[in-house]
Amino acid sequence: MLSVGTLEPGKNRTQLLRAMALLRDSGVDCHLVIAGQPAWNHRSDYDLTDQLQLRNRVKFLGYVPALDMPTLYSGALLLVFPSLHEGFGLPILEAMACGVPVVTSNRSATAETAGDAALLVDPGDAAALAEAMELLLGDAALRADLRARGHAQAAKFSWQRTARETLQQYERVAVS
Repeated sequence: MLSVGTLEPGKNRTQLLRAMALLRDSGVDCHLVIAGQPAWNHRSDYDLTDQLQLRNRVKFLGYVPALDMPTLYSGALLLVFPSLHEGFGLPILEAMACGVPVVTSNRSATAETAGDAALLVDPGDAAALAEAMELLLGDAALRADLRARGHAQAAKFSWQRTARETLQQYERVAVS
């Protein structure tokens, strides 16, 4: 499994790490790779990983260059993105474009970005997060369905469309 984003509290790695401990304790053999450069209060992620005795299941990569991200996404069975507050949630679309099923928050912009192409969970509930992760890990048909829906969802977004719609908004405001 993969988690992407800076190491800071808003990315909600606390609940993700707790979910990993729940999976381990229920006998699920899985590993998590976290890609993102350290930011404010990042030590707490490392400390909690040690407290929960997850060092053999969780790997912190640090910063990963943008050119390497498609390879990293493509090697993942699923993306877990339980962010508490996001302005958009670009890693969700990046994963979907690479054919990776997604588990993400049912809050903030992540739910809107994901649409019906991801499993949405309460990011404050480690048990719900663990349940969604376990479901995706164990259900190849669900992963295939979310992969297909994810490709369709990601295709709805492009930088060209964003630029065009932004220009249209500026033109509407300028005319008013």
